[in-house]
Amino acid sequence: MEAAKRGRKFPPIYRQSFEKAVEHGEVDQFHASRELNSDCAITIKEMLSKYYDYKTYCLDTAAAVKEVVDQFGFDRAIGVLANTIRHFDYDGRISRSNKEWARTIPSLGDGGGILIHSSPGLIDLFADRVRHDYLLTQPLKVSEIYMEAGRIMSQFQGLHEPNSPNREQFMVRVSASFLERAKPKHMERLVSMLPFSTLKISAAEDGRDTYALIDKGENRYQPLQKRKTSIRDQLAAAKAVQAEKPAVHQHQKNKEAR
Repeated sequence: MEAAKRGRKFPPIYRQSFEKAVEHGEVDQFHASRELNSDCAITIKEMLSKYYDYKTYCLDTAAAVKEVVDQFGFDRAIGVLANTIRHFDYDGRISRSNKEWARTIPSLGDGGGILIHSSPGLIDLFADRVRHDYLLTQPLKVSEIYMEAGRIMSQFQGLHEPNSPNREQFMVRVSASFLERAKPKHMERLVSMLPFSTLKISAAEDGRDTYALIDKGENRYQPLQKRKTSIRDQLAAAKAVQAEKPAVHQHQKNKEAR
C-alpha cells in the first residue's frame, strides 16, 4: 500500500474484449493484463489464508490488503475483487453494500473468468478493507464535506436536550471516516458550513473521538451555509470569459461576411 500512496504506477488494466484486442492488434496487452489479473486473484486467496487466524476466526484485513495493493495496486485489486463479488451475487455471506459497490466497478474486459477462489465471507471482509483504504487515498470533495455538515446538523436537531457532560452544550461526534481523510482546510470548510456562532470542534479527553459542540441557546434549525465563491474562483471564471470572447467575436465577423 505504501507504493500506491507514493504514486507508483502499476501496469494498466486492459479492459477491451479479446475480439477488440485482435481488431486493434493488442493481443499481447490483453494476455499480459489477464495474466496479472490471475496472479492478483491467486495472491488475494493466499493472503486471505496467510492472515486468517484459525484459532480466533479473525482476519487481519489491513495486512492482507497491504500486501496485495503493494504488489498489484488498487485498480487491479479492486477490479478482481469486484469481478468475484459480482460472480457471488447470490451469496448471502457478502454484504449488500459490497454487492452494490461491485456493480459500479468497470469490467476487467478479460471475459470475467478471473475469480478469487476463497470463502465469500473472507472476501467480504477483504472488500470492506480495500474500500476503506482506497478511500483514504482520495481527496475529500466539497460535496462530501457538505454531507458531513448535513449529518452533524441533522443530529444536532435530533437531540432533545444538551448532552455534554456539563449539560450546557449539544454535542455530536464527527464521523471517524471523515476525520481520517480530512486536512485542516477541510475542517475549516466544515466549520464554515455549520451556521453556529458558538461552534467548537474538540477532541474527547481520551482522544478517541472528536465532537462538534454548540451552546444550548443556539438556534439548531438554521440552514447550512452555502459556499461563497472565492476570489480565486472569480478570477478563474473571468479569465474563462475573456478567453471565449475572441472566438465569439470571430464567429460574428464570419457571419457578417456571409
